[in-house]
Amino acid sequence: MTKSGKYWVKLLYMGKYIKIEVDDRIPLDLNMRVLFPISAKFNEKWTLILIKALIKYLAKTSKDEIIGNGLITYALTGMISENIPIHQFKEW
Repeated sequence: MTKSGKYWVKLLYMGKYIKIEVDDRIPLDLNMRVLFPISAKFNEKWTLILIKALIKYLAKTSKDEIIGNGLITYALTGMISENIPIHQFKEW
């Protein structure tokens, strides 16, 4: 852990190495709930730093206005996500 709280992350994304600077501040919503995945161990910050670096890179390079189209799931797991519009189900 660094005193400044800033880290350089080297990601291999789509066959290309990229370096991204991120900090270790934890993003919270209005109810003080953590917005990104974190480790159950308080002093283990690598999951937060990794996901912040990935989101920062995808936010800069994505042509979509929203990143929630499955890119993050695919980058972390290799699983292809499927969007199902729930407004088509009238029983809800």
